[in-house]
Amino acid sequence: MSQAVTNRMFRRMRLSEKIIEVSTLIYHLITLSIFISVLTTVLITGIQMPDIVDDETFLASGLRIMVYSQQVETLFDDIPLSLSNRLIVVDLETWTQHVYSLNDSYAYVMMTHWWLALKLKQKRLVQPKLRVAPHKLCGVPRYLRFHVQPGIFFLRSLKHFLSQAYEVGLTEQWRQQGFRQAEQMGHINVAPYEPTMLYPLPLEFYTTFIYIYAFGILTSIVCFSLEWFYFRWTQFRNNIIIV
Repeated sequence: MSQAVTNRMFRRMRLSEKIIEVSTLIYHLITLSIFISVLTTVLITGIQMPDIVDDETFLASGLRIMVYSQQVETLFDDIPLSLSNRLIVVDLETWTQHVYSLNDSYAYVMMTHWWLALKLKQKRLVQPKLRVAPHKLCGVPRYLRFHVQPGIFFLRSLKHFLSQAYEVGLTEQWRQQGFRQAEQMGHINVAPYEPTMLYPLPLEFYTTFIYIYAFGILTSIVCFSLEWFYFRWTQFRNNIIIV
């Protein structure tokens, strides 16, 4: 960063030199302001990692996929083959422990009913730790089917009932009711409540920066004093009169 010239030197400059000097100072001021703003944002909010939208961004993130041994046979029917080198195979008990503890250090492959249970588990968290991946990383939806003997008299009524139940939201109500009953029986433990609270940064966080700033100011004062004494000593020695 350049140092500002004295008033006497600035007056002696040509017009082009004055424009260059002023433009340089303005540029340095803007650059310093942007740097301080970015640094403050990083210190307060942290560095925001890019979102994972496909297999390329997943590989760039460094995240690994934890699966259990029974999933390996049909795993790549659900996820891209390019993610094969990111797998960590564990037993089912370890996988379940990581999933239900909401360990977001790994990615997991699971069926819809597992995800619905985790979604219920995280309902009281301000920021859910686990989220469903984009469609490019998920498998093709496969619906469960059950066989009904053709020709039975209530088949048409059954189709009509299922259609009406889906339209009015009964299926979602049944799902939520089932999860509430599972929660009451202790099969699903909901994560603890996290209230939305903002805590200011403590003064100790800025202590190091304050010391560095104070040291810089003190060093500047010492340098200025030495320069002034040297200037006075040179003026006295050479007996120079400056107009």
